[in-house]
Amino acid sequence: LMDYLKNVASANATARKVLRFFKHKDLFNRLRSNYELLTKTADTKTKQSWYYLAKLLSDSMLFLYFVTDHYLFLGNVEILPKDKLFTFIEWLSDFIWLLNCFVDISTSVDDIRSNMDTKNYKEVERLGVLIVVYILDGFVI
Repeated sequence: LMDYLKNVASANATARKVLRFFKHKDLFNRLRSNYELLTKTADTKTKQSWYYLAKLLSDSMLFLYFVTDHYLFLGNVEILPKDKLFTFIEWLSDFIWLLNCFVDISTSVDDIRSNMDTKNYKEVERLGVLIVVYILDGFVI
């Protein structure tokens, strides 16, 4: 039974990683949008410009995570060799993911603060759940 469950988990992970190959279009659109918003607000040096910078940084790290994750996937299916570079990229991928989580959590906390000011409590609850999901996702993986 344990071998069967391990095979199911492995197949699930492989399918999930294949589906990540198609997330780049949306990510590029977000990067471009956040870059445009940052350039519009950069002259003012307001809190909003720092927020867009954090969003741009988060999306950039997510892009780098996907690139490293694709390399790892190709190594795991034995298209690319598993050498010292593979081991380093494995570490780098985890580190980029960790940084991305911290930046995402900080922008979500900023979203919660701004929604608390406008008394938009349903959005605050949604963002609070997202933060918990980020944290739990780190422990599950």
